[in-house]
Parts: sequence; C-alpha cells; structure tokens
Amino acid sequence: METIFNIKELRKDLVTKRVIELNIGLREAATLIGTSSATLSRIENAKLCDVETFAKCCIWLETKSEKYFRIVGKRQDGITFKKKEPQSFPHHSID
Repeated sequence: METIFNIKELRKDLVTKRVIELNIGLREAATLIGTSSATLSRIENAKLCDVETFAKCCIWLETKSEKYFRIVGKRQDGITFKKKEPQSFPHHSID
C-alpha cells in the first residue's frame, strides 16, 4: 500500500482562507501561520514542506492533517484498497 500526500488540496485550502475568507497578503498569512513568506509561497506553488510547517498550516486552517493523505494499493491478499476521505462527525460533549 502507498500513502499519497495531496499538496494540491493543502494549497487550495491555504489560498482559499488567505485570499477569499480573510483577504490578506502572503506575508501576513505567513506571520499568522508561523512560517516565512518564502515557505508559504512554495506551498502555494504546490511544493512540499517539512512536517512542522505542515502542522502549523493545519492548525491555522483548523483542519485535521488526515484530510491531506490517501492510502491506495493492494493488500497482501490481492484486494485493492482505497481509503475514503475522512468524514466529519458532529462533536458531542460528554458530561
């Protein structure tokens, strides 16, 4: 099996939040995320980033990191496996 990282989905989410939702520039977004504007620019150009930066982006986006990964391939018994996109469930408090 193989794990695929979807950098295009991360890029889309970052640009959507930065440009459409917040209407802020690259430098301001990078400061809010906690990375450099050069690093954010690379990500927005679909270049890979390190794990720490990826985690910071997920925190800023308020999304789970699993959203950007997909598992595909064949199991040892030959059955093709494709992990579905993670589902969101309503949060319930336990009192």
